[in-house]
Amino acid sequence: MQPQKINSKTNSPASLNGSYSENLESDSIKNAADQQATGSPEVSSPDVILTMRTGLFNHGRTRAMQSGVFTPSSKDIEDLTAHGEAMANEVACDLFDEEKYEHDRLRKLEFEEEKQNRQELKQAITHSRADIREREDDLARANSAASKPVPPTLLMVTAGFVLAITVVPTMHDFIYITLSDDLLNWFLSLVSACLIGLFVTTSILGDIDSTGKRTSASWLGLIGGVVMFVGFGILRIAKAADWGEILFASALTIVELGIIGLLEWRAAALRDAYRDWSAKQAEVAGKKALLEAANANHARLENLFNRSQKAIITHINLVESRSIRHFNIAAIVAAAKKSILDGYNAGIAFNRGRAFGAGQSTNN
Repeated sequence: MQPQKINSKTNSPASLNGSYSENLESDSIKNAADQQATGSPEVSSPDVILTMRTGLFNHGRTRAMQSGVFTPSSKDIEDLTAHGEAMANEVACDLFDEEKYEHDRLRKLEFEEEKQNRQELKQAITHSRADIREREDDLARANSAASKPVPPTLLMVTAGFVLAITVVPTMHDFIYITLSDDLLNWFLSLVSACLIGLFVTTSILGDIDSTGKRTSASWLGLIGGVVMFVGFGILRIAKAADWGEILFASALTIVELGIIGLLEWRAAALRDAYRDWSAKQAEVAGKKALLEAANANHARLENLFNRSQKAIITHINLVESRSIRHFNIAAIVAAAKKSILDGYNAGIAFNRGRAFGAGQSTNN
């Protein structure tokens, strides 16, 4: 079915429905804004009409401004009306018909494929959302189970205090014995004993590699502590005057070595906990990578869905455009004539305003 073109001699603007022309104008502006917002590559019918009417308005305004007229000229109106009608008739087109036109058939095939793709992508997006939720739950569970081990502060303080108590008399009797000031002797002995206790406990328990391996400092604390306290024991036994003092010195040394053994036992358990924590951290990193991959896949699917949706909307707009420009050509012609004459009248108003302004400035 061919579109019917309008002849101004048989169809005057007054015979058309004026309200429909006004609605067409407002709808054109609205749809043009919507089309620009969606970023569709196709031009819909309202956009074609809006572009045409804008051009005709500017053409009529330019015609009036260049001619410098102050009142409408019947010759200009006749020429402009004919030009607007001709431009409107150029907008007319055939209906979308895939059986008649090969390009319409190809467009219809692409449209059906896009509909199928959109349905498949919609299902894939649903699955990807479920996958993301599952990955988030897995990551939350892994994070909750991956608490970092903490050295037992109470044990470290207690062990360091006990070791300091056992070492103070030895420091007083053997290391600082040459000091004449006994108060200074006890003070230095106490400070030295506290430092020794602090060194041993922090080296064995407080310095553990995040991978669970023994560090150089922990080796130094263990070996240095054993050698140091064995040496202190030998000094005590060497100065013992009887079997009672020998037994006391031996018991004190056994207590010190026992504390070191306790610290090392607890450090071994802590190293095992660190190894477990390190393995869980690797598991958490893996689950984070899986979650990031799931989010990236979801974003990719949504992008493909939006592109498919735009393609479908583009096809619908095309069919609608050709339908409007086929059946509503009379209203389009009326709108085109109105636009070009509105522009012409706007140009005349501009000429009058410019002349009035020039005359006023001359009088002043």
